[in-house]
Amino acid sequence: MGTSTLLPSICSATSAWKTASSQLAREPSAAAVGSAMLPIRSGDGVDRDYRKPIIFIDFDGTICHDRYWRSLPPVKQNKLQTYLFQKNRHIVFEWMRGLHTAEEVNGMVAAALDMPFDKVWEIFVADCQSMQVSLVTLARLSRLRLVANVILVTGNMDSFSRFTVPALRLDQHFDAISNSYNEGRLKTDDGGALFMQYADQFSASILDCVVIDDSEEVCSTFAQLGGTPLRVTAERTTDAILDDLLLS
Repeated sequence: MGTSTLLPSICSATSAWKTASSQLAREPSAAAVGSAMLPIRSGDGVDRDYRKPIIFIDFDGTICHDRYWRSLPPVKQNKLQTYLFQKNRHIVFEWMRGLHTAEEVNGMVAAALDMPFDKVWEIFVADCQSMQVSLVTLARLSRLRLVANVILVTGNMDSFSRFTVPALRLDQHFDAISNSYNEGRLKTDDGGALFMQYADQFSASILDCVVIDDSEEVCSTFAQLGGTPLRVTAERTTDAILDDLLLS
Protein backbone atom coordinates (compact mmCIF):
# COMPACT_ATOMS: atom_id res chain seq x y z
CA MET A 1 0.00 0.00 0.00
CA GLY A 2 1.46 3.38 -1.00
CA THR A 3 1.80 6.31 1.38
CA SER A 4 -0.74 8.39 -0.54
CA THR A 5 -3.30 5.61 -0.05
CA LEU A 6 -2.41 4.91 3.54
CA LEU A 7 -2.32 8.38 5.03
CA PRO A 8 -5.91 9.40 4.31
CA SER A 9 -6.99 6.26 6.14
CA ILE A 10 -4.95 7.35 9.16
CA CYS A 11 -6.64 10.72 9.27
CA SER A 12 -10.13 9.30 8.80
CA ALA A 13 -9.62 6.47 11.28
CA THR A 14 -8.34 8.49 14.23
CA SER A 15 -9.61 11.75 15.67
CA ALA A 16 -6.09 12.55 16.89
CA TRP A 17 -4.75 12.75 13.36
CA LYS A 18 -7.81 14.63 12.10
CA THR A 19 -7.29 17.25 14.80
CA ALA A 20 -3.55 17.34 14.11
CA SER A 21 -4.04 17.74 10.37
CA SER A 22 -6.51 20.57 10.91
CA GLN A 23 -4.08 22.37 13.20
CA LEU A 24 -1.20 21.87 10.79
CA ALA A 25 -3.19 23.37 7.95
CA ARG A 26 -3.38 26.63 9.92
CA GLU A 27 0.37 26.76 10.53
CA PRO A 28 2.97 28.47 8.28
CA SER A 29 4.12 26.60 5.19
CA ALA A 30 7.17 24.33 5.23
CA ALA A 31 9.04 26.90 3.19
CA ALA A 32 8.28 29.55 5.78
CA VAL A 33 9.49 27.35 8.58
CA GLY A 34 12.68 26.52 6.70
CA SER A 35 15.34 24.96 8.87
CA ALA A 36 14.27 26.76 12.05
CA MET A 37 13.86 24.42 14.99
CA LEU A 38 11.40 24.57 17.85
CA PRO A 39 12.68 25.06 21.43
CA ILE A 40 14.47 22.07 22.93
CA ARG A 41 12.07 19.44 24.17
CA SER A 42 14.13 16.39 24.99
CA GLY A 43 12.88 13.19 26.59
CA ASP A 44 12.83 14.86 30.01
CA GLY A 45 11.33 18.17 28.87
CA VAL A 46 8.32 19.69 30.58
CA ASP A 47 6.64 21.09 27.46
CA ARG A 48 5.27 17.86 25.99
CA ASP A 49 1.70 17.84 24.76
CA TYR A 50 0.38 14.47 25.87
CA ARG A 51 -2.73 14.87 23.69
CA LYS A 52 -0.70 14.51 20.50
CA PRO A 53 -0.21 11.31 18.52
CA ILE A 54 3.34 9.96 18.20
CA ILE A 55 5.56 9.69 15.16
CA PHE A 56 8.29 7.14 15.93
CA ILE A 57 11.22 7.48 13.54
CA ASP A 58 14.33 5.34 13.10
CA PHE A 59 17.89 6.64 12.75
CA ASP A 60 20.16 4.27 10.79
CA GLY A 61 18.91 3.73 7.25
CA THR A 62 16.05 6.18 7.76
CA ILE A 63 17.45 9.64 8.53
CA CYS A 64 21.14 8.75 8.46
CA HIS A 65 23.16 6.44 6.21
CA ASP A 66 26.65 6.85 7.65
CA ARG A 67 28.46 3.94 9.30
CA TYR A 68 30.74 3.54 12.29
CA TRP A 69 34.43 3.04 11.37
CA ARG A 70 33.71 4.27 7.82
CA SER A 71 37.04 6.10 7.77
CA LEU A 72 39.10 2.95 8.13
CA PRO A 73 41.32 2.12 5.13
CA PRO A 74 39.41 -0.09 2.64
CA VAL A 75 41.37 -3.24 3.46
CA LYS A 76 40.74 -2.78 7.19
CA GLN A 77 37.11 -1.92 6.51
CA ASN A 78 36.59 -5.20 4.67
CA LYS A 79 38.25 -7.11 7.48
CA LEU A 80 36.03 -5.32 10.02
CA GLN A 81 32.89 -6.28 8.13
CA THR A 82 33.92 -9.93 8.10
CA TYR A 83 35.01 -10.04 11.74
CA LEU A 84 32.23 -8.05 13.45
CA PHE A 85 29.21 -8.04 11.16
CA GLN A 86 29.50 -11.55 9.74
CA LYS A 87 31.43 -13.92 12.01
CA ASN A 88 30.59 -12.20 15.32
CA ARG A 89 27.27 -10.52 14.63
CA HIS A 90 26.04 -11.62 18.05
CA ILE A 91 28.45 -9.12 19.60
CA VAL A 92 26.70 -6.31 17.74
CA PHE A 93 23.27 -7.32 19.07
CA GLU A 94 24.66 -7.73 22.59
CA TRP A 95 26.21 -4.27 22.32
CA MET A 96 22.90 -2.80 21.16
CA ARG A 97 21.23 -4.31 24.24
CA GLY A 98 23.75 -2.71 26.61
CA LEU A 99 25.95 -5.74 27.27
CA HIS A 100 29.20 -4.23 25.95
CA THR A 101 30.76 -0.77 25.95
CA ALA A 102 32.26 1.02 22.95
CA GLU A 103 35.69 0.64 24.53
CA GLU A 104 35.26 -3.12 24.86
CA VAL A 105 34.13 -3.58 21.26
CA ASN A 106 36.82 -1.29 19.88
CA GLY A 107 39.36 -3.35 21.80
CA MET A 108 38.10 -6.47 20.02
CA VAL A 109 38.15 -4.67 16.67
CA ALA A 110 41.68 -3.34 17.20
CA ALA A 111 42.94 -6.84 17.94
CA ALA A 112 41.14 -8.34 14.94
CA LEU A 113 42.48 -5.63 12.60
CA ASP A 114 45.99 -5.70 14.13
CA MET A 115 45.82 -1.96 14.75
CA PRO A 116 46.65 0.13 17.84
CA PHE A 117 43.60 0.65 20.03
CA ASP A 118 44.15 4.42 20.17
CA LYS A 119 44.05 4.69 16.37
CA VAL A 120 40.88 2.59 16.05
CA TRP A 121 39.23 4.55 18.86
CA GLU A 122 40.14 7.90 17.30
CA ILE A 123 38.58 6.87 13.98
CA PHE A 124 35.50 5.44 15.69
CA VAL A 125 34.74 8.53 17.79
CA ALA A 126 35.35 10.91 14.90
CA ASP A 127 33.00 8.91 12.67
CA CYS A 128 30.33 8.87 15.39
CA GLN A 129 30.56 12.63 15.75
CA SER A 130 30.51 13.41 12.02
CA MET A 131 27.41 11.50 10.96
CA GLN A 132 25.12 13.49 8.69
CA VAL A 133 21.36 14.09 8.97
CA SER A 134 19.75 16.24 6.30
CA LEU A 135 18.70 19.70 7.46
CA VAL A 136 15.74 19.39 5.08
CA THR A 137 14.62 16.25 6.89
CA LEU A 138 15.01 17.95 10.27
CA ALA A 139 12.96 20.91 9.03
CA ARG A 140 10.12 18.57 8.06
CA LEU A 141 10.29 16.90 11.47
CA SER A 142 10.25 20.31 13.14
CA ARG A 143 6.99 21.15 11.40
CA LEU A 144 5.47 17.79 12.31
CA ARG A 145 6.33 18.44 15.96
CA LEU A 146 3.66 21.14 15.90
CA VAL A 147 1.02 18.40 15.74
CA ALA A 148 2.73 15.23 17.01
CA ASN A 149 5.34 14.08 19.48
CA VAL A 150 8.26 12.97 17.33
CA ILE A 151 10.38 10.29 19.00
CA LEU A 152 13.69 9.07 17.61
CA VAL A 153 13.82 5.34 18.36
CA THR A 154 17.00 3.57 17.35
CA GLY A 155 18.66 0.21 17.76
CA ASN A 156 22.08 1.55 18.65
CA MET A 157 25.08 1.57 20.96
CA ASP A 158 26.37 3.63 23.88
CA SER A 159 28.45 5.58 21.37
CA PHE A 160 25.27 7.01 19.85
CA SER A 161 24.24 8.65 23.13
CA ARG A 162 27.81 9.57 24.09
CA PHE A 163 29.10 10.99 20.80
CA THR A 164 26.48 11.25 18.03
CA VAL A 165 23.59 12.84 19.93
CA PRO A 166 25.62 15.70 21.44
CA ALA A 167 27.66 16.31 18.27
CA LEU A 168 24.54 16.58 16.10
CA ARG A 169 22.45 18.17 18.89
CA LEU A 170 19.76 15.61 18.18
CA ASP A 171 18.04 16.29 21.50
CA GLN A 172 16.99 19.65 20.04
CA HIS A 173 15.09 18.00 17.21
CA PHE A 174 13.02 15.32 18.96
CA ASP A 175 10.59 15.13 21.84
CA ALA A 176 12.40 12.04 23.11
CA ILE A 177 15.28 9.82 22.03
CA SER A 178 15.17 6.08 22.70
CA ASN A 179 18.44 4.17 22.30
CA SER A 180 18.25 0.39 22.64
CA TYR A 181 21.56 0.42 24.53
CA ASN A 182 19.95 2.43 27.34
CA GLU A 183 16.62 0.63 27.09
CA GLY A 184 18.24 -2.81 27.27
CA ARG A 185 16.08 -4.07 24.41
CA LEU A 186 15.47 -3.63 20.70
CA LYS A 187 12.32 -2.31 19.04
CA THR A 188 11.10 -5.79 18.15
CA ASP A 189 11.87 -7.39 21.54
CA ASP A 190 8.87 -8.55 23.59
CA GLY A 191 6.47 -7.96 20.72
CA GLY A 192 7.33 -4.27 20.41
CA ALA A 193 6.86 -3.49 24.11
CA LEU A 194 9.11 -0.45 23.75
CA PHE A 195 6.55 1.29 21.54
CA MET A 196 3.79 0.61 24.05
CA GLN A 197 6.01 1.97 26.83
CA TYR A 198 6.35 5.32 25.06
CA ALA A 199 2.69 5.41 24.03
CA ASP A 200 1.75 4.98 27.70
CA GLN A 201 4.36 7.52 28.80
CA PHE A 202 2.94 10.11 26.40
CA SER A 203 -0.68 9.10 27.08
CA ALA A 204 -1.19 8.29 23.40
CA SER A 205 -3.14 5.44 21.84
CA ILE A 206 -0.92 3.21 19.70
CA LEU A 207 -3.77 3.32 17.16
CA ASP A 208 -2.97 7.02 16.62
CA CYS A 209 0.77 6.43 16.17
CA VAL A 210 2.98 5.77 13.16
CA VAL A 211 6.49 4.40 12.81
CA ILE A 212 8.87 5.39 10.01
CA ASP A 213 11.55 2.71 9.65
CA ASP A 214 13.48 0.86 6.94
CA SER A 215 13.15 -2.47 8.78
CA GLU A 216 10.42 -4.83 7.59
CA GLU A 217 10.53 -6.62 10.95
CA VAL A 218 10.01 -3.39 12.90
CA CYS A 219 7.14 -2.34 10.64
CA SER A 220 5.48 -5.75 10.98
CA THR A 221 5.82 -5.67 14.78
CA PHE A 222 4.34 -2.17 14.93
CA ALA A 223 1.40 -3.17 12.74
CA GLN A 224 0.65 -6.11 15.04
CA LEU A 225 0.39 -3.63 17.93
CA GLY A 226 -2.25 -1.70 16.00
CA GLY A 227 -0.10 1.21 14.87
CA THR A 228 0.55 2.33 11.30
CA PRO A 229 3.95 1.44 9.81
CA LEU A 230 5.44 3.59 7.05
CA ARG A 231 8.38 1.65 5.69
CA VAL A 232 11.28 3.45 4.06
CA THR A 233 12.54 1.90 0.82
CA ALA A 234 14.59 3.02 -2.16
CA GLU A 235 11.34 3.93 -3.91
CA ARG A 236 9.67 5.43 -0.83
CA THR A 237 12.11 7.79 0.85
CA THR A 238 11.91 9.23 4.33
CA ASP A 239 11.37 12.76 3.03
CA ALA A 240 8.56 11.58 0.74
CA ILE A 241 6.84 9.92 3.70
CA LEU A 242 7.24 13.06 5.82
CA ASP A 243 5.82 15.19 3.00
CA ASP A 244 2.80 12.92 2.78
CA LEU A 245 2.27 13.26 6.54
CA LEU A 246 2.47 17.02 6.24
CA LEU A 247 -0.10 17.00 3.46
CA SER A 248 -2.48 14.46 5.00
